[in-house]
Amino acid sequence: MPGENLAPQRKMITDQYVYTSPPYNGSYSNCIAAIIRDASFTCNTRDLYSAYPEKSHMMRYGFPIDLFARHAADLIALFSNSHAEAVELLVENKIPGGKLVAKYYANVLINTRVAQAYQTFFASFAISGGDPNTLEMPTVDGGDAPKWPVADGNGDELKNVLTVQMPSGQPGFVLGPDDQNKKKACAFWTKIAGEVEAATKNSAGLKYNEDL
Repeated sequence: MPGENLAPQRKMITDQYVYTSPPYNGSYSNCIAAIIRDASFTCNTRDLYSAYPEKSHMMRYGFPIDLFARHAADLIALFSNSHAEAVELLVENKIPGGKLVAKYYANVLINTRVAQAYQTFFASFAISGGDPNTLEMPTVDGGDAPKWPVADGNGDELKNVLTVQMPSGQPGFVLGPDDQNKKKACAFWTKIAGEVEAATKNSAGLKYNEDL
């Protein structure tokens, strides 16, 4: 956001994300990560939910743990049909820890039937025209997957969000809130986007007049 005309928006962002305050507690990198997450990765999904609240099934992918649940990590579960395929994909994508970690990751993904259940949800959604619960679900270690309901967006956090996680001492699929798609945070970025667009148009109009 370069230029003097966007100075108010830059100040709004620094006022909204204060790296010396909780939850960042002095970590500038964690603060920047939250800004990038909200502006580029999560609020667009909240906007889509807001456009289709009666039909949006929301999911939070945290498999096997948040450290390894990077952007697009869910594609490993969606397209791996065997332990060997999962290992190959993980190694190609340079998973931290290399092949040893990839083998363990693949084991808790494939051999617990988490991947099979995950694929069943999406196959059901595709063939039914929007319902992820029509096909019979496989048995999953740690507890069978629940019905995946439409999310509840009445509060700041989305509720009834399907969380995908490692089935070790806990179910692989649970319903709960999503603390990364908060309504207030996303409303803030919607406001920023509108003001940036307006400021950019005004700047372009001013330059056009100057050229004339």
